[in-house]
Amino acid sequence: DVQDYPAKFSVKYSRLTHRKRQAFVIICQFYHIYLMHTNKYITGSAIMKIISSSKKSMGLFVLGIVLAVSIFLFSSFGHQIITSGTGTGVVSWGLRHNNNHTTPEGNAKGIEILNNNGGKYIGNTDEKKIYLTFDLGYEAGYTEKVLDTLKQNNLKAVFFITGNYLEKEPDLIARMIADGHYIGNHTYYHRDCEKASFAEIQEDITKLQSAFSEKYGITMQFYRPPQGKFYDDVIAEANGLGLTTLLWSFAYEDWGDNVIPAETAVSKIMARIHPGAVFLLHLANETNSNMLPFAIESIQSEGYTIGDPIDLLPAA
Repeated sequence: DVQDYPAKFSVKYSRLTHRKRQAFVIICQFYHIYLMHTNKYITGSAIMKIISSSKKSMGLFVLGIVLAVSIFLFSSFGHQIITSGTGTGVVSWGLRHNNNHTTPEGNAKGIEILNNNGGKYIGNTDEKKIYLTFDLGYEAGYTEKVLDTLKQNNLKAVFFITGNYLEKEPDLIARMIADGHYIGNHTYYHRDCEKASFAEIQEDITKLQSAFSEKYGITMQFYRPPQGKFYDDVIAEANGLGLTTLLWSFAYEDWGDNVIPAETAVSKIMARIHPGAVFLLHLANETNSNMLPFAIESIQSEGYTIGDPIDLLPAA
């Protein structure tokens, strides 16, 4: 079994990055084929024998394929193929938006992984209802204003936090909880799953989950992978911890220093609003704290309601 080979090679498989794991498995598969045909374990000296044997050309051919595949996986082109969501690699969540108020087209591989692990990126597409979620890596000074707006309109949202936010913003988190909002797991260190090992990703999720529960006495129910990057094992890990992975079906460039006038922001939202929409919003600048009251009014005037994220959790 190819899966047994990491132990044979004494490789700490879970500590490899995802692409290195892919390359290792493919090399192991070629090794498996070699075993089936020769019934011999391969070693450094065996490789030399293959190259110097009478079957030199075949040996070089097989080793050439292994090298080519490995180089491909580590190359920029291979990186693009993997992150596009094709094959079995890392999915970088993306959407093809439209302006006819229907569900945007999501990454097919990503949707498959979500469906297999109880995750979601959209609510009920038969209801004119949308959901608000915010990603908070750090506090820039705009969250309190957003909480005021949500309270005035009796609305609930999901706030995805990192370890940094957990450590530095206890008062804001306490208010979110008191106001009835949901605190989501955005991992402790916000690592990129393409660069971190699976063991590090596991640690990121579980550390934040445990630290939050110990501090506030409640359990996080939602998970969102940093940068929207993930693969099957990551979402399965979150699902195993009782977390519902929640991605999004609407986002726009509201992060960093890119301040968008409120009127422009509302226009972007209303052009792409659709039944069941899950909004991803950031609070790194004043854009969303300024536009939110106007967006709520516009959304409701079009016959939409803003739903409680509890709708997105599995039925009890």
